[in-house]
Amino acid sequence: MEVDWRDLLEGARRDLQWETERRSLSETLSPAAALADEFLPLRPNATSDLMRALSEASEFAGLRILIDNCDSRTWPAWRTFLRDWATITKSAARHRRTVFCVIVRGVSPKEMPTFDDGLSVRFWCGIASPADVSLFASLLFEDAPYSALERAVAASVCSSLAQWDPAVVEYLRNESLQTILEPTAALRRLASLLEWNTEKIRARGPDWPAGQCDLKDGAFREHACVHALLDARDAIERLIWTGQLSVLLPFIEERRRDYVGLLRAAKVRLVDSQDRPLRVEDLEIGEIDHHVRANRLQLPPELLAALGPLKRMRDRLSHLKSVGYELLTHPAIYRLNAQLIGRPENEPKWNLPTTG
Repeated sequence: MEVDWRDLLEGARRDLQWETERRSLSETLSPAAALADEFLPLRPNATSDLMRALSEASEFAGLRILIDNCDSRTWPAWRTFLRDWATITKSAARHRRTVFCVIVRGVSPKEMPTFDDGLSVRFWCGIASPADVSLFASLLFEDAPYSALERAVAASVCSSLAQWDPAVVEYLRNESLQTILEPTAALRRLASLLEWNTEKIRARGPDWPAGQCDLKDGAFREHACVHALLDARDAIERLIWTGQLSVLLPFIEERRRDYVGLLRAAKVRLVDSQDRPLRVEDLEIGEIDHHVRANRLQLPPELLAALGPLKRMRDRLSHLKSVGYELLTHPAIYRLNAQLIGRPENEPKWNLPTTG
């Protein structure tokens, strides 16, 4: 990711009123030696004395120094220096304390210092947020050749699989709906295009600089392609389930309310196994299916045919299982969804049921 650090520097100057010194790193000198070489012409030889000399020198007091090209090669030395500097200058007056802002690139967040080191870490969030990826997926699938429900599910599943990586959405957009719902093979192909090596991942773990893992929701998550390479089917299944949940549960609940409205309007008396009356409003979709069939209620054909698939969808989602391609594209669900979209909002959806 390319970032214009001049904007960050200008922001620091404007908002924090910093007089900032911008410095490049030396790969041959230690941080203390490089700083002392520039700011202190006469200096002791020992590194410990260099640190002390820098902290006591008036020429090096009250500065704000921005280091903007620290990478995996130079970071270990700078981390040690910054930790020691924080310890030495802890008791110094704030106006005399020189502060460093080090922009670190290509280094795992796991290698950042802790609060105990006396240092503050601000992660630059260079990944897309879940909201960004969700919106991107919705726009990308806007003209997909599926039903409205299938489009919403496909976009949400791709967004969930992508996590922080919009490239996953772009890649899966060219695949079929069945592949999106069974994405392991496609994710392995994408991993091959990215030149991710299964053996290296198994031996060393996911590589953060390569984008194989990242910090999401306060925890490190592995890329979906890594799950595919490691054959972590449960992890992929959970991502698919998460994506489906936000679309299918509201859809099933809306259909449940449609059934409840019909049963309430028809004034059908429903009882439990002990002949106690039931509140229609409290019935889940599976209970509605049972009572409709037990009482031989004559629902419109599309409603009656959809009850079973809706119940199976609800059962799978409630047991943390994703809905497969065959069930999602069940003809009864397709017809039900098509009829809902085709009717004006102020027109009754269905006729009232009758008892058989």
